Amino acid sequence: MTTYVKKIHIDKESKKHIILAAKNTNGPGHHLIELTTTLEISQFKLIHKKIKLITLEDTGMSAKIEKTKKNGKLHYNLLKVYK
Repeated sequence: MTTYVKKIHIDKESKKHIILAAKNTNGPGHHLIELTTTLEISQFKLIHKKIKLITLEDTGMSAKIEKTKKNGKLHYNLLKVYK
């Protein structure tokens, strides 16, 4: 169990709240957490391309997330949202 505090961004293209949870260590890519409008986890994706920071808008909010492995698969829990 590893706990991080990460910024919450808005993707300018999709208009969704996202968290860049971690960088993929073996290539260009990110672990991306999409949030609902009520700031709950809706989806977790592994993106295999670079995300340009110019396409992200800072919301001024951050979230405390916990990274775990369940049955050999990566899983994230949203512990707290700081506004």
